[in-house]
Amino acid sequence: MNRQNCQHGLSSLAVALCLVAGTFCLTGRAYPQTPAVKVAEPAKPAEGSKPFEAPKDRRVLLETIGTLTASHYYQTYLNIGLIADAKAKGTYSEKDAYRLLDSVLSLLDSVDGKLADLAKLGIDANDRDTLEQMRKLSKQLREQGKALQTSWNTSKDEDSAKYESIRKDSWVAISKLLGINK
Repeated sequence: MNRQNCQHGLSSLAVALCLVAGTFCLTGRAYPQTPAVKVAEPAKPAEGSKPFEAPKDRRVLLETIGTLTASHYYQTYLNIGLIADAKAKGTYSEKDAYRLLDSVLSLLDSVDGKLADLAKLGIDANDRDTLEQMRKLSKQLREQGKALQTSWNTSKDEDSAKYESIRKDSWVAISKLLGINK
């Protein structure tokens, strides 16, 4: 496949993903509010399962949280870019683009709140440093989304340049967190 066809295919895929995400957001399935979750009685351990081993299992839980959070940040970065591109190409109306971006930022706020709760637990210094790195990235992605909104509001070149600068910085931070480009 030549480069032009590949780029066209990737662009089509990106627009399709935006449309799917937009459909979910606009129909209320993924709108900014975090759904209420009922806490059920703890399940009984499955027969043959081993009991919780605090240090080992705690490590697995923290690594899982870290992996899921890093994945969320990567997807947030992609979503902000896809929304920006889709609005620029007229795929989304201004109202829909703002609504979608608000939903992405709302999910970011929800995850950040849970990370703040996690920071209150007794975690070791290395985990605390990683958690702080993730929370800084969350703040940076939020700034990226807000800078995009500002550039839409003002249409000024300097605001677009600020968004672009934050976008590039976010990618560097995500790459570092995920170990990409090593």
